[in-house]
Amino acid sequence: MTAGTRRTPPAVAVLGLLLALASAAFAWRVHDLAPRSTGTVRGDGLYTAERAREVRALMGRLAKGLLACQAEGGWFRTQAQVSGTGYNDDGERTGASALALAALATVRDVTVGRAPVPGLEEGLAKGLAWLRTQQLPGGSFARGEGPSLWVAAEATGGAFLALLLAGDPADASLLDGAGTALTRLAEQKLPAGRSRSIVGMAAERAVGMDREGFLPKGLDALLDARFDDVVPTGNDYLLWDTTLSEVVTRLLRARGSQGLDPLPGRVAQAILERPPAWRGSNTDVSAWWVQAWLAGRTPRSAAWFEALPGPIAEWVDEDGLLPGGFFTSTLLQTACAVLALDEGLRASPTP
Repeated sequence: MTAGTRRTPPAVAVLGLLLALASAAFAWRVHDLAPRSTGTVRGDGLYTAERAREVRALMGRLAKGLLACQAEGGWFRTQAQVSGTGYNDDGERTGASALALAALATVRDVTVGRAPVPGLEEGLAKGLAWLRTQQLPGGSFARGEGPSLWVAAEATGGAFLALLLAGDPADASLLDGAGTALTRLAEQKLPAGRSRSIVGMAAERAVGMDREGFLPKGLDALLDARFDDVVPTGNDYLLWDTTLSEVVTRLLRARGSQGLDPLPGRVAQAILERPPAWRGSNTDVSAWWVQAWLAGRTPRSAAWFEALPGPIAEWVDEDGLLPGGFFTSTLLQTACAVLALDEGLRASPTP
């Protein structure tokens, strides 16, 4: 791992866990479900019109920062100026680069009908061309086993999400291969925590979990009764990661079932009462992304999203990049900021 990061997957997701659990209930083929860039002008979501304009401009600025980290070969460095690649191995590079590409694909979609980001289309195309060459036999995008299993899961899950958001029909076989690999990886007891949160967010988008009555079999096995009364209140980052992971799982399990689970509501309320704030090198923007996903599905969360762009705009530098921290790199902080901001644009206003 790079210096200053922890051993759990920092910000990129592993999709395989829920995909494996869902396989018995839903025979999926990714090429039938992958979103396409239709050229539709996106609305303002939960932001006011003025705030939405600021958010799109901020996302464009962050995209320029991501492009500044792109190497000539198409992959992304951990920061704009770094000796070597900034990674310990090719798997970490693939996972982080894939998340950067997912963010660029997101910015492309939110700027349809508006001023484009210079160089974005070219950078996205170059990056995707590189990413397609990284798939290994069997569908994975990196090797990893035992303690390093998360590297393979991170790279494969990140690549799956990036290709899915890019929406190129020619990537159908790559996506199907990655889905198969993720199912295999999930059977090897992938680590929980924040990675499971990202699994839920990406799986919902990938396999249409919003459809009425769709309930992945096996989710009960992931639930942990110890978290029934655990609502983080401070800066215990590991506790936030684990609790949010449990909440995402419970929300997905609740689709099509009777009754409501009180934990997601309590955690969502704690998030709404705790607007994002920059806490120096302890700041982990990937956690903001997970919180944004939950806030976007919680009534009366517009005020939280109104506050979200503030600390990002304050800390983004003149090159369009956010500072790295103890847990993550400059590249991942910046990419996750884009994806968190986009949750507010995707969500629908509620009373």
